[in-house]
Amino acid sequence: MGGFLIFYIIFIVLALSTGIIFWVRYQYRILSVLSLIFALLAPLLLLLTVAQREKKEAGAFSYLMEQVGAGNTWARITFIIHIYLVGWMLFLTVRLIIYLVQSPDVRVKYKKLLEQIHKLKRKKEEGT
Repeated sequence: MGGFLIFYIIFIVLALSTGIIFWVRYQYRILSVLSLIFALLAPLLLLLTVAQREKKEAGAFSYLMEQVGAGNTWARITFIIHIYLVGWMLFLTVRLIIYLVQSPDVRVKYKKLLEQIHKLKRKKEEGT
């Protein structure tokens, strides 16, 4: 359980920090403000939803999914907020990949790296 909690905290901190950064830089302003609000709201709603469980053996995620299936409105809202945050992080990841692929500096460094790899392969083939 500790590993999942650490992953969750890192995820929330990343969503919160990217929301702040993009809000300050005036990029994707509405999406970043939503991300900022949801990153603050998501752990609180998850805590309030999961605190209602009677069996402490069940994990937080399994209980949340059980409540979503049962039609609990707050559980559904919590789930949708988390889905939005995952979508926000995926959007930023795709944006970063596109930026890196189109960047001339990255292309030059990539070509140099490939040349070095080919040189190492040739030296290895000549040495054997």
